[in-house]
Amino acid sequence: MAVFWNRRAEERFPLWRSVDSTARALGVEVLWEEVPFQLGSVGPGNTSTGSLYRRLRTAALRQADAFIVLPGLDGRNMEDIAEFGLRNRIPGIFWTTDLDMEQMGGLMAYGANRAEQSRRAAYFVDKILKGAKPAELPVELPKSFEFVINLKAAKEIGITVPPRVLAWADRVIK
Repeated sequence: MAVFWNRRAEERFPLWRSVDSTARALGVEVLWEEVPFQLGSVGPGNTSTGSLYRRLRTAALRQADAFIVLPGLDGRNMEDIAEFGLRNRIPGIFWTTDLDMEQMGGLMAYGANRAEQSRRAAYFVDKILKGAKPAELPVELPKSFEFVINLKAAKEIGITVPPRVLAWADRVIK
């Protein structure tokens, strides 16, 4: 399993420990591939994106069976990784569901429901505007998550998503 991650994002909200411990418990080898912020489009001749391209090639050459994209990568990087996954028939899952999965070709996404997070933020802004002290308001973790499956990408990669997994999906792209 190739894991694409960004050091700065991990410093703020470390996920690598849970990925690493879960992988070890399942007997899955993890190929850690660090991706810096703000790289343009991928291509072997593009020097500004050589770092991402090398990491994608490394993951493919090391024969990753799948990949995970953790928080901290921007939209363009995620699009490039999704395209590379499709081209090399490597399934992957992304950390956010507010991507245009149909357009970018990603297979799956799982993450906090951004619309619900925005509503909760508005609730807190309202409280503050009515005189509440921000330091006295509780910190909330996301309560609502979404799971998206792109069947177009699954077909292109050549995999079949089991019906029980499709049943878990909040949104299925056909």
